[in-house]
Amino acid sequence: MVMNKSIISFFLILIISFTSFNFFINSRYKIERNIKIDANIDIVFENILNLEHWTDWAVWFSYPDDLSLNFIDNNDSIITKIIWEGSENNGYLEIVSFNKPDSILTKVFSDGLSVTNALFKLERIDHLRTNLSLIIYGKVPFYMSFMTLFFDSILGNEIEKSLSLLEEKLIGFTYFFYIGHQHQTEIV
Repeated sequence: MVMNKSIISFFLILIISFTSFNFFINSRYKIERNIKIDANIDIVFENILNLEHWTDWAVWFSYPDDLSLNFIDNNDSIITKIIWEGSENNGYLEIVSFNKPDSILTKVFSDGLSVTNALFKLERIDHLRTNLSLIIYGKVPFYMSFMTLFFDSILGNEIEKSLSLLEEKLIGFTYFFYIGHQHQTEIV
């Protein structure tokens, strides 16, 4: 009987501690990463805007293996939504708005999680270089507030990997774009 009271007391203290701990933690989160890409701002913008290209650089779509992707376009032939289904979860990512070539705003809806926003901000450095910022932000339910303490390190690493893969993809593409542009200029 004393053992039962001790166990119940322990769990009661644990629940009260966990709840009160969450009161002091902000349930909103914001993670930002930046990269300078040796590519024209229009090329960077188009590769982010076209969701079919995301499978080449966004690490979130490289796992799990059984992930099924469905791309949906709007009437302007722009892929505006990716729907995924897999054994671990289902959800979708959609482009909410964009301002060419400065920004693209997306929202991610995933089973059991709150809405996540991803804002891509692009800034022209010069004709062949772009500064790209990816800002991921949102709000988690109260009982998950403690998780925001780990978001920067966990999601930050994935954002950095994705931005590096995007940079790798675009460096070669920009070289051919630039050579082609020079060639056209010489012909004219």
